[in-house]
Amino acid sequence: MMLACCYCKPPWTFDRMRGCQKAVSDDGAMVKDRFDQLKPHPLLATERDSRAQMLFALKALNLDVEPLRDSPGRPGGL
Repeated sequence: MMLACCYCKPPWTFDRMRGCQKAVSDDGAMVKDRFDQLKPHPLLATERDSRAQMLFALKALNLDVEPLRDSPGRPGGL
């Protein structure tokens, strides 16, 4: 039995997103169809969906990340 969970998807979706970004950067955002008309690259939708899925999975992890500070030590007071 294979369990599908959102916790194991971020690495796959990140790899898929990066692969789509590379293909789109190599081919261009617009490609010609069989009638020699320009149309959006087919992988643009896959890249968008992969990014959305990755962000959803990362939000589902509910990580508590505090912002980075530029100096060590305790944060400044009021």
